[in-house]
Amino acid sequence: MRPRIGKAVRKTRPVRAIAVFAVTLFVGGCSSADEPTGASDPPTASMASEAPLPPVSSTTSTRSGPPPAGAPSTGISAIDLCVGAVHESGPVVADERLTEISGIAFSRRNPTVLYAHNDSGDVARVFALADDGTTSDVFTAEAVALDWEDASTTADAVFVADIGDNLGIRPSVRIVRVDEVTRVNTTYPITYMGGRPDAEALIVEETGSVATIITKDRPDNRARIFEVRLDPAAAVNEAVERGALAVGGVVSAADLSADGSVIAVRTYDTIWLFDRVPGQSVADALMLAPCEAPSVPEVQGESIAIHIDGRGYTTISEGLNPTRNDFRLP
Repeated sequence: MRPRIGKAVRKTRPVRAIAVFAVTLFVGGCSSADEPTGASDPPTASMASEAPLPPVSSTTSTRSGPPPAGAPSTGISAIDLCVGAVHESGPVVADERLTEISGIAFSRRNPTVLYAHNDSGDVARVFALADDGTTSDVFTAEAVALDWEDASTTADAVFVADIGDNLGIRPSVRIVRVDEVTRVNTTYPITYMGGRPDAEALIVEETGSVATIITKDRPDNRARIFEVRLDPAAAVNEAVERGALAVGGVVSAADLSADGSVIAVRTYDTIWLFDRVPGQSVADALMLAPCEAPSVPEVQGESIAIHIDGRGYTTISEGLNPTRNDFRLP
């Protein structure tokens, strides 16, 4: 959720890599009201669509998380992107319904589709954006959208994080899973061990059964990392604190590359990239030192998505008709 006052615009800084192979471990949106009285999400519901699904690409990778032994990967590391990615100013987001983009994620089924959603104040809907910035599809979940903050994709689904809680008053938050083909959605209620933190960053791992949430509040200037196992049969899914982010800053979004080898975390003025090895959890990777990747000033930057081929990433600001900022290896 965007801060209302005191938000400074980032000044351009040179790219710098910091101790990519350091192994030191650091262990340990605004919700205007609590959950609406009587409001609840059905465990499974269908989706309403305003347009047909985008075509499926036969060449798109359908993996997420670390690839199994022997499986191909992009071969692109965090430091490759930190040192070599070049900024390209992309198209303007044309859809005037998207005024507060808070989460974006590329489809694993079609790399030309970028899913996006608004912050709080909108209905529970996801927009499919084409390469030219136009909207190719919109679908609505039969769920409550109290404070949607980030999006993540797996091979067959989009996950949206309704986890914003600036006032710290929500007894539970939730993650909504939307199947890309059937449009059936499933809601996972989540509670935290230890308080009611505010969070804006979500990463869902390979199988779609483990999610990592990075908080926005910062004890000792380092955001906390929570891991939660997503069980559709559970009445509530408990988020367990695993540690703290290796770097400081107010975290506003995160993403995982399609092959699971690179994690992107953004703050309002910095983009951090972390390497992740096969078999390593996202939480463990986030507690190692990252490198700083190129970025540009954005009025209200709360979204980031790694490209499906692993050779770049995209950021978009909140606001009417924002420009898509792409960063790619030459």
